[in-house]
Amino acid sequence: TLVDLGWALFHNRVDCDGAIEMLERAVRSNPSYGQAYGTRGWLRVCDGVSDAAIADFEQAMRFSPRDPFTFATMTGLALGHFNASRYAEAADWSDKSIQAFPYFVPGLAAAVACHVEAGRMEDAQKAKAQLLRIAPNWRLLRDDSTPIRSTDMRAKMRAAARKAGMPE
Repeated sequence: TLVDLGWALFHNRVDCDGAIEMLERAVRSNPSYGQAYGTRGWLRVCDGVSDAAIADFEQAMRFSPRDPFTFATMTGLALGHFNASRYAEAADWSDKSIQAFPYFVPGLAAAVACHVEAGRMEDAQKAKAQLLRIAPNWRLLRDDSTPIRSTDMRAKMRAAARKAGMPE
């Protein structure tokens, strides 16, 4: 309950700080619950706290190695490395996420940015084409359309998406 409510509060920008506290409580109350770590990782990566987010995502994968939603965790890892300017690692995690589930729109959007910054423009174009096939109205991140609170991360993602020719 804490995990789901915390994610809802954060994603919908109702009470981001309260959401973070709920995830902290969830991890403290059950330190073996992989979903709590994965969700806390998403909150942290959206706040630009890359290394702590990466540690949470890695812990989530250790606790839940057969999680059918691991593709989302891999996308989170890609974004954590992207924000930390480790673009080759970010692109590798994006590739793994797309291989696991090639229809995850946020994963494809992350892959575009990660591949651009890793210097893999051909892969960025492939991810962009797949993204626009699935979500033809997808546009660059607007401040009101994303739970990403880190202005630096949003700016880096927008710049990379522009380099790939994503529609405004």
